Amino acid sequence: ELRPALEDGRAEAIVAGLAVTPENRKHYLFSQPYMRFPARLIAKRSSLPEEPIAQSLSGKRVGVLGRTTHERLLRDLFPDARAITYSKAQWLYEDLQSGKIDTVFGDGMRLSFWLASPEAKNCCTFAGGPYMAQDYLGQGLAIAVPADKPMLAEAINFALHEIEASGAFTELYQRYFPVSFY
Repeated sequence: ELRPALEDGRAEAIVAGLAVTPENRKHYLFSQPYMRFPARLIAKRSSLPEEPIAQSLSGKRVGVLGRTTHERLLRDLFPDARAITYSKAQWLYEDLQSGKIDTVFGDGMRLSFWLASPEAKNCCTFAGGPYMAQDYLGQGLAIAVPADKPMLAEAINFALHEIEASGAFTELYQRYFPVSFY
């Protein structure tokens, strides 16, 4: 429905998380990303490492959802960590809380919602910084416009820049995401 809406003038842009792929680039121009989804580590508050996170993971049990991009990223970034794969996020969180695993690695946004939930019982927090691995996690969310509308793409990029500079993105982000995943 999205492509026909642009083609017949019912819409001027797609703001629906359309993937920035070579195939989609044949039909659309994309704005700069307005949101990226980093990978993050979480750990129990009582066991946060004092040394750099990359060094502290050597030999540690790191839970991750199996057969995901995050599992592949974990194994590539931290080859000395002991990746423990799970098929359900709930089991991952329960094992972190009980101490069966040392940390969890996954999607920062989803982890932020769990950290803010009653189920987390304020046990845990993000450890280290965000991992913005574009080759693994993609380019983020961008706005798509018809390929023949470069001025519209430029105008959107300008508007996104102004929104960021004014602090409006931060305000919106803090309103809808209770724990920053950056």
